[in-house]
Amino acid sequence: MQGILKNINELGGNLVAVSPQTAALNAEVKKKHRIAYPVLTDFDHATTRAMQLVYPMSGELVELYKGFGIDLPGNHGTDTWELPLATRMVVDRDGTIVSTPIRTIRSVRSQKRRLRC
Repeated sequence: MQGILKNINELGGNLVAVSPQTAALNAEVKKKHRIAYPVLTDFDHATTRAMQLVYPMSGELVELYKGFGIDLPGNHGTDTWELPLATRMVVDRDGTIVSTPIRTIRSVRSQKRRLRC
C-alpha cells in the first residue's frame, strides 16, 4: 500500500489502515516498516464486527496458533480468539463505504455498503 500512497494522495484521497492489533503493536509495525499513513486500532473488533467481518477461530486453529507461540488475544488486546477478514474499502467524503470487495469462505461478493464511518 505504501507504494501507491502518492497516487492516492495526488487523486485527492487518503489511505488509512485499520488493524485489530493493539495501538502499541501497531506503532511498532508502523515504525519497523516505515509506514507513512495512519494505522488505526479496531479495539475489540468493533468496526469489523459491525460489518460482520469477524469470525471465531476453531479450537484446532487456536491450538495451531498457540503451537507457533502466537498470542492472538494478547496482540489484539482481547480475551477472544477471533480474526477479522482482510479487506479494502473506498469511502466517500461523507463517510459512506461505496465499494468493498468482500471475500468469505462461503461466498465471493462485491457490494456497496451504506455504512457510516
